Amino acid sequence: MKSFSQYDSEHPEIYELYKSIALGLIKGGATRLGSKRIIEEIRWHHWVKTNEPIKVGNNYTAWYARKFALEHPQFARMFDFKPLRKDVAFV
Repeated sequence: MKSFSQYDSEHPEIYELYKSIALGLIKGGATRLGSKRIIEEIRWHHWVKTNEPIKVGNNYTAWYARKFALEHPQFARMFDFKPLRKDVAFV
């Protein structure tokens, strides 16, 4: 499996969608965010738009949340972060 940083650099559109959805949820009044929910919404929107699935590994969901929190520290507490099994640099 690819590292998060490699996957992210090969598919920057995924993070752009992630960020857009997360900020939209916040703007809509969300007080908590779930990375898995955001990834599922990316998959759903892509499928509805293209009638084809988009592959985003579930192993990357925690990394996307951490990347978002680093870029938007004012929203970091909206996620419930748990220790990662593999503590590696991702950005």
